[in-house]
Amino acid sequence: MRFKGETFISLCLTGVAVGVVTKALKWPLKASLFPITVGTGLFFMTVAMVLLDMLGGKEDRGKELTMDFSFSKDIDRTLVIRRTLLTCLWIFGFSMLILFLGFPIAIPLFLLLNLKLQAREGWRVSLLLTGSVWGFFFGLFIWLLDMPFQEGLILKWLGGIG
Repeated sequence: MRFKGETFISLCLTGVAVGVVTKALKWPLKASLFPITVGTGLFFMTVAMVLLDMLGGKEDRGKELTMDFSFSKDIDRTLVIRRTLLTCLWIFGFSMLILFLGFPIAIPLFLLLNLKLQAREGWRVSLLLTGSVWGFFFGLFIWLLDMPFQEGLILKWLGGIG
């Protein structure tokens, strides 16, 4: 058995996972929940990869799993550029909504706008999905985890006026 680069990377990531979890165990529960969850999953996956690399199987295991991948050649270049620019504009718009209105307002507003303008969904589906996502977001982050979100610039300015 040869020591491969993939095994070395897996061992390094195992060390990172152990470091993240041990460091996060000293934090309060709310702050440590995410790093412990991700670090534990990373630890078990990288240990499994190391064991598979060291104990098992064929040397050319990776060759079986590869597949041919190529981008579509039959799509018009202007359409690709238009879609890319549109996606960048949606990302920029979401960032501006977060900046000016804050997360709790930007998330449902962005989703509603995206469903209506981009996906061209009907009002019933758009409102149902937006309400569901907002309810999940509010229930998890604001009610259950009690995470404070910075208010947007507009709300800050309006608060300063009143």
